[in-house]
Amino acid sequence: PGGFVRVLDALIALDFIRAYKRRTFELLDLQPGASVLDLGCGTGDDAQVLARLVGPTGRVVGVDHSETVIAEARERVLGTTLSVAFQVADAYALPFPDATFDACRADRVFHHLEHPCQAFGELLRVTRPGGRVLLIEPDFETAIVDAPDRALTRRLLNFYCDGYRDGWMGRSLPGLFREARLTEIIVEPVPGLLTDLA
Repeated sequence: PGGFVRVLDALIALDFIRAYKRRTFELLDLQPGASVLDLGCGTGDDAQVLARLVGPTGRVVGVDHSETVIAEARERVLGTTLSVAFQVADAYALPFPDATFDACRADRVFHHLEHPCQAFGELLRVTRPGGRVLLIEPDFETAIVDAPDRALTRRLLNFYCDGYRDGWMGRSLPGLFREARLTEIIVEPVPGLLTDLA
């Protein structure tokens, strides 16, 4: 788990990830006083940004199944006055009443889940009518690598994609939203360029 914290910190330092995160905050269109759930909050960096957006009258709750990252998230907000709380929770049985939040988001969480539809149903349950739900997911099969051995590169990329519970989750999201009969669905593909093997 400690290594995972380091991975999260390395990812958040990438320019394209910081850029898409800013865009997601814009799409949520949060107002002062709003309540927000950040599912799979990790170390809580996004929840801190969300707390600044909703202000002192708002409320942000970050949940994750990992006690390690929740402890790290709590540590990172010590000494601040941000209206944010972190707790360990199960994505399949969120510990909140129906229609609790004005907005819910999950960033790179659903491709790890065995039952994404169940977790999505929970997000919908805790979102108030007229609220916003925002999911960010990679589609690992769209990865491309510039390498001389095409056959080996294809095999490695397929192995990479299939190493996740659902490497195609990114392409599945629009259907998930349509099947739930949500309205005003926005889909924005985000390319990421990595030039450093590390």
